[in-house]
Amino acid sequence: MKEIFSRTLHNGLVVKVVDSSRQVAADRWLVKLSAIVDIVPERLPAIRALLCRDDALWEKLQGSPLLELYRERNFIDADEVEAIREEIVAGLENDIITYIATNDFPEKLVTRRLDEIERELERVPPEESPDDEEDGPADFSYLFK
Repeated sequence: MKEIFSRTLHNGLVVKVVDSSRQVAADRWLVKLSAIVDIVPERLPAIRALLCRDDALWEKLQGSPLLELYRERNFIDADEVEAIREEIVAGLENDIITYIATNDFPEKLVTRRLDEIERELERVPPEESPDDEEDGPADFSYLFK
């Protein structure tokens, strides 16, 4: 993965665009770019004070990006890869960065991400009972008598 650019916005968000393109056939490419959005660590305490939430949620939030957006084009001719890459980067700069650059977006994004983490923590996988374990293949011999 190759970093295309990284930009810190005035609202405290950091946007990093990464190129994950790869060749899929002899002269065909998958052009895939990722925009990874995170928050400047200095801005997080102010948002944490504003959004009184459980410490376990904040710990789970640490170390993972707040938002990941993907743009990709598949089966692109090798001669067109650079042009497509530049087109996708321009689209990310114009559309996404303009959208997330608003002043209240970081708080809304952190709130949404904390809500997602809370829902994940509430979902507890069902415990398997010992009766569910299979002892071998099912016996269907009674069907053939």
